[in-house]
Amino acid sequence: MVGGSHGTTAIGADGSAKLRNAEIALVLDLSGSMGGSPIADLKEGSKNFVENFTDQQAENRFALITFASGVQKPFPMDHGYVSPMTTAINGLGATGGTNAEDALAQALVLPWSDQSGVPANERTKQVVVFFSDGNPTAFRGQFKYNGTDYDGVAALGGALVWDNLQRPDQQFNSFSVNRVHITGDGKTSGSTSCPYVNSRGLNTKLNVRWDVFTDPTYGLNSYGPMSGYGSQQCNIPGAPLAGYLTYLATQMAIDNAAAIKAKGIEIYTIGLGNVDPAFLGTLSSGAAFAYYTPDSSELEGIFQQIANILKLVLIS
Repeated sequence: MVGGSHGTTAIGADGSAKLRNAEIALVLDLSGSMGGSPIADLKEGSKNFVENFTDQQAENRFALITFASGVQKPFPMDHGYVSPMTTAINGLGATGGTNAEDALAQALVLPWSDQSGVPANERTKQVVVFFSDGNPTAFRGQFKYNGTDYDGVAALGGALVWDNLQRPDQQFNSFSVNRVHITGDGKTSGSTSCPYVNSRGLNTKLNVRWDVFTDPTYGLNSYGPMSGYGSQQCNIPGAPLAGYLTYLATQMAIDNAAAIKAKGIEIYTIGLGNVDPAFLGTLSSGAAFAYYTPDSSELEGIFQQIANILKLVLIS
């Protein structure tokens, strides 16, 4: 997709040009499908990207967000980013699902500079560079299990909802809630109105209430195949529930990206392999901001191309 050297290029400005500041967030997919060459190539590409901005560490700010089932922020939006971000990227590994929606939600609430009233030619360049190799398979929400409330992540495991409720701030680690797919009122076995069910070898009354079922935007009625189910219905069948989760994870990601762009922050997307390029195109700030490759060896060149574009923009 790109030609020439992948070497970094420093930013500089002579006396006739003013160098704009930048705030850049790297949002990287570390799901299990990234294992092997893809994660190695992603690490090289993202480190090379950061090193392009070495000489502007006192003026620019960077952030690193990683996502799989949960979302982590190895480096917050700050100056002096090259060494700590390089160290963090070197330590990345691949495992878990694809929780793009929460990654974008957390990118939205980074401490971006308020640019209200700042003339357009003086504004800090604010950019999210979002990478993924797969379509969304997880979302973050509120759940009640055995009478206890959880802030957790529901994810797909193959074609069905994964049994375990994942921790939202860890790459791939679960709560002791292994019946996310058995929906209901969330009460204890002694007080629930749900009957005993036998699902995937679990013969139990314990069940999970999904608070999102009643959400005015993402509730059951927002997804046609779920319109006939109740918000506390016991043991909703697996296929409709999995379809609903896929819908939620995708639509929430699109909506969170739209909220980022509404703040004047540009989104570049980089897609690899099985991800839907049309989905990434929707997340991006336009066709010129969306990149895709089936070959992870091309990632470093794509990151470098985006860095080159940004460096040209910063010299105004």
